[in-house]
Amino acid sequence: MKHKLHALPSAIDGKPWEVVSMSPRPTEGLAGGLIVGATDKKHRIMSLPDKTTAPNRARVVRIHELLHAKLSPCVNIDKLVKKLQVKPSDIQVAEDLRINTAGLTHLDQVDEQSISEEELENLAKALSETKVLSTDQMVENAVYLRLTTSTVQKRSINGRKCGHLFPLRPMTRESRILSKAIEKCKGKPGQAERLDAINELAEKLAETALNATIRKIKGGRGGKYPFGFTKTLAQELRKLLKDASEAQLGKPDAKVPYGTSFGKWGKLVDAPKLPLTRHLTHAQPMRNVSATQAGRKLGHPRRLLIDQKVFKRTTYRQSSGGTVLIDTSGSMNLDGEKIASAIKACPRATVAIYSGHTTPLQGSISIIAQKGRMAEKADIHQRIAEVGGGNIIDGPALEWLAKQEEPRIWVCDGHVTGEGDQSFTNLDIEAQAITKRGNITRIDNCEDILSALCSPH
Repeated sequence: MKHKLHALPSAIDGKPWEVVSMSPRPTEGLAGGLIVGATDKKHRIMSLPDKTTAPNRARVVRIHELLHAKLSPCVNIDKLVKKLQVKPSDIQVAEDLRINTAGLTHLDQVDEQSISEEELENLAKALSETKVLSTDQMVENAVYLRLTTSTVQKRSINGRKCGHLFPLRPMTRESRILSKAIEKCKGKPGQAERLDAINELAEKLAETALNATIRKIKGGRGGKYPFGFTKTLAQELRKLLKDASEAQLGKPDAKVPYGTSFGKWGKLVDAPKLPLTRHLTHAQPMRNVSATQAGRKLGHPRRLLIDQKVFKRTTYRQSSGGTVLIDTSGSMNLDGEKIASAIKACPRATVAIYSGHTTPLQGSISIIAQKGRMAEKADIHQRIAEVGGGNIIDGPALEWLAKQEEPRIWVCDGHVTGEGDQSFTNLDIEAQAITKRGNITRIDNCEDILSALCSPH
């Protein structure tokens, strides 16, 4: 009995297609992977799994290839690779992520068993064989695996903000592959730890490339992104993979070349506590005048025929605590005098400063005001000079702020840096994620602290 392929690409465009069966064959990009389906739009040939492929896996491939036939443009890969300066595999995995996201509803229902035991074994082996593959190849494999077995998640889950701008949503088969790979590492000293480090880096690289891509393109409504998504993601992916060297895995003092898109924060270290010796008097509260229908002071007679709110009521609001974190790096141009003036405007808040230096790569947070008391201006000025003039630890400092009392205010110009006091794409994205998750409000200067603390959050 002839094996039925159950795919009708002709129904998509009304033109004749040739549908053929194929046996699994190794991929050229992801070592250990198997190709079980392909779509050639130029010659109108669709290759689908033969009867040796598991039914659920075959169904996923059919849906995937039909989506390629409908959504993927007919392009010259060689010319595109030369134009974008990427690998063919970069384009393939980026397009697979776009197609998986577009077909989320269909693929999600059959993903549980959508990988054969043979492919599971080969992919797990490719991720675990450190002696056979170079570290760069292992990182590339792990990134490709994460992208080809994921979809682009929405901005929020059940109405709550996500930890990332647009996180990847891993499908079931990815976790099965990684579990199998770690299982293969048992009994090999250092192998499992190495694989964990590679997978952690791969997750950061994949999500960094994804978020950098979505920032640059338009679309995505209903999970449908344009082909520009694929081209931009392929470029971002190649740039990040080129930057990710072996030195970035497990070596805390490793240097990343300047101008790259992947970096790391400095280390947050403890600094001696500053004595809070000065007592803060209550600051001038914020004055607010509102119109009411009853009162003792006539303020708005013209409203008699509108809403009858002809009286005025004056109220005063004082900040009710909260936490303020101030970036005292060189770009902010702050000294002890300016910061002390800002503290007097919010005597009930906890105020801290932070900055760092590149040698060694570390920084510290210092509390300079708390519970109505503050440090001396000279001590604040000296602490700023001691800890360094770079940002360096924006990420760890924001993590600290996210755990403090609300409202949480971050005084910063918005430019975050890591090692070498340089800006990196992944650090910028991580800082934004912490800010959203921690309900942190960023303001540009100290003059706006009081209004930020008193405004509704």
